[in-house]
Amino acid sequence: MKKLTIILLFVSFLLWANANQLNAQNKDAQRAKWKEAGLRGYKGFVTIGGGMGDVEVGDWSYNNNFFIELETTHGYQFNPWLFVGGGVGSQGFTESDKIGEDGFVTSNLFGAVRFNWLNHKITPFLEGKVGLSIPYSGEIADDLTTGVYASPSIGCHFGIGRKFGLDLSAGFNYHNFPIDGARSEKVKFYSWVIRLGVDF
Repeated sequence: MKKLTIILLFVSFLLWANANQLNAQNKDAQRAKWKEAGLRGYKGFVTIGGGMGDVEVGDWSYNNNFFIELETTHGYQFNPWLFVGGGVGSQGFTESDKIGEDGFVTSNLFGAVRFNWLNHKITPFLEGKVGLSIPYSGEIADDLTTGVYASPSIGCHFGIGRKFGLDLSAGFNYHNFPIDGARSEKVKFYSWVIRLGVDF
């Protein structure tokens, strides 16, 4: 009886080890297929966008400030659904009474996470970017220090070929800048944005 139990345990162990090995091989094969299809490995994005937003200074709000932006994001596509990376970008706001005659330009450094809903050439996606926003140019920039940048968005990816695609998305940009020398006072930018991009 003991010998039979030992044999059964040994056979069970072999079956378990074989199943794990097959599972690992299947995972490796699947990852290789994803990589060959451009669904795993390095991924890059370049987007251009624009929209309208509001500037908030204390209790005052200044509406309808037009802006344009250019961003590039690079990172790793883990599978057909998940991308994690980081990027840089710049946004330029047109002149207004509060921003000043020269407008306002900010540079952004951010981390990014993107989730594709489907494993198809055409798929909706969710994307989130969070990082730092650095006042770069403009009359108002002299009074601000480095602040927070965040941008959630939703869009659709259109695959073209094996590794290239087009992206169309809509999102919301948020900037929060401390005023230099006044820690409790902030200048905030709220804006809706439409983006068109390519990925590779």
